[in-house]
Amino acid sequence: MRAVLTGDIIDSRNVESPQEWINLLKEVLNTFGKTPKDWEIYRGDSFQLELDAEDAFKAVFQLKAGIKTIEQLDVRISIGLGNVEFRANAVTLSNGPAFIHSGEAFDLIQSKKQNLILSCDDKQLTKELNIMLQLAEGLTTDWTQSSAKALYFAFTNPGISQIELSKKLGITQPSVSARLRVAHADEIFSLIDYYTYRIKLFTE
Repeated sequence: MRAVLTGDIIDSRNVESPQEWINLLKEVLNTFGKTPKDWEIYRGDSFQLELDAEDAFKAVFQLKAGIKTIEQLDVRISIGLGNVEFRANAVTLSNGPAFIHSGEAFDLIQSKKQNLILSCDDKQLTKELNIMLQLAEGLTTDWTQSSAKALYFAFTNPGISQIELSKKLGITQPSVSARLRVAHADEIFSLIDYYTYRIKLFTE
């Protein structure tokens, strides 16, 4: 099973130096694939990423943490799960159920007043995973720039200790602990782990 993430940057036009968030977005997307086959940025502030379904939640929250390190910015993302029936040289030209679900879900984002949404063929799985996303989105509203940065560094340095993380961020270990607590890091990583387990179970 594959996942297709379709997203855009919220309030991107309010940032004086867009190159900052563009470079950051590219940095995160490069973690999960290569452009243009796996990901593309289009229409200025929109993007699409195809990856293994098991990695979808990790990509979503790593993207969200990265973008929220920049003042005023946030990101909307829809996840489509399913097969990819046609894979072109550019991801935006590929097609299949995963792409259709992602596009249709993205069209519903504003009407549902959510920034994270998922769709797949299985109605029960869709319902279950959307409840998880709604709960997680509530946690992300607490993120500050500094807590998002601490969480982003935790994503990009898996297994790093808080002491090592404090050196990278130039702050004390207690400050790292406080920022990760504000970011609800334990809950976010537990959610990602459960999602990965749930997808493995579903695809067996």
